[in-house]
Amino acid sequence: MDDITSKWNRLSLNHSENQTIVLTPTITGNGKVLVAKFFTKRRINMEAVLRTLKSMWKTEKSFDVRDLGSNMALVLFDEEYDLDHILMRGPWSFDKYLLGLYKLGKNEAVKNARFDRVSFWVQIHNLPIQHMNKENAEAIGNPVGLVEQVDASSTGDCRGKCIRVHVNMDMGQPLCRGIKVDVGESSPQWVSFQYECMPIFCYWCGLLNHDKRDCKLWVCNKGTLKKEDQQYGVWMKASLERPQQHPDVAPPPQRNRIATLTPPEILAPALATIIVVGRPIANTADTRDSLSISAINCYPTYPDIYRNIK
Repeated sequence: MDDITSKWNRLSLNHSENQTIVLTPTITGNGKVLVAKFFTKRRINMEAVLRTLKSMWKTEKSFDVRDLGSNMALVLFDEEYDLDHILMRGPWSFDKYLLGLYKLGKNEAVKNARFDRVSFWVQIHNLPIQHMNKENAEAIGNPVGLVEQVDASSTGDCRGKCIRVHVNMDMGQPLCRGIKVDVGESSPQWVSFQYECMPIFCYWCGLLNHDKRDCKLWVCNKGTLKKEDQQYGVWMKASLERPQQHPDVAPPPQRNRIATLTPPEILAPALATIIVVGRPIANTADTRDSLSISAINCYPTYPDIYRNIK
């Protein structure tokens, strides 16, 4: 059907086909429709989906689910506020697999729905306490994706167990495990990333759109790869215990959430980046030239990366 639609301008239309029909929209449908995609090869039962989503989302008004096939669905809302609130509280998962959500615009067809980006709260660990400020958080988060929010006080203070950055990421790129930072010592330091509410993802290539059993690396090298060869793992998932939030950041709503090795040239580009972290920010006048970013053509090593794999 899509091929015919794209070629319509090359077709010779007869009298019946050359008519233009004026359509009347469903007034209640504008801005109230999500397209959902379940990133799993398992067959999805839409009745179970509706029951589970109603339990998770707890919307003020009702919504319905329509099966689109290929593990996709339409979610029709009575109230646009409920839809927007759900998007704001993402990411979501179903049966521990990522649930992609796309809000249809006015006069937009389902085929235009895109599921190539997703937002997560990323925890940045092992950063020296003197460098835990908003500007450094944004600099470290930028190689991961588009920084949407930093968990910081009104003065830019991020000091605590870790720094939390809300980042919108490209799903076509491997998850970033961490990055090197220059804090003025003799050699750069490694800071690690952990992702909150992380669904199932691939421990071989670091992508979110499939699990380790369906990875091409595993399928093509089955029998030769071992668990110790995995470049990603459960250690990238943040613990269920949420770090203390700063009082100026609104807390998120509580809810239930349910070849050989990858060669260096296809690893996440951020792994080749060193962030030069500026000195602590004392006042506005102190922020000038306190932060810079540079990149070097090298990849970090992970001497202790497999210690937590069981």
